[in-house]
Amino acid sequence: GMQLLDMTRNGKWGEMANIITDEVMEKIVPRGTYDTIVDVYQRWYGELTDRITFPMPDDPEDDRLAAQVIQQLQKN
Repeated sequence: GMQLLDMTRNGKWGEMANIITDEVMEKIVPRGTYDTIVDVYQRWYGELTDRITFPMPDDPEDDRLAAQVIQQLQKN
């Protein structure tokens, strides 16, 4: 953690990828497909929060799927 903090302070954002492994990312970033992400968020956060940031897709073709996920998240 301290090494990453030092890197941010020195603007070495591009070098961070060399330190953060896929294994670490699996532990700190919830991820899934449009079909599974609602369950992933519920498992990770459950009753811990009443707001979640959901990144919007870069591809406009996925807007409909993202909207469906957001509707499901709002219901829970």
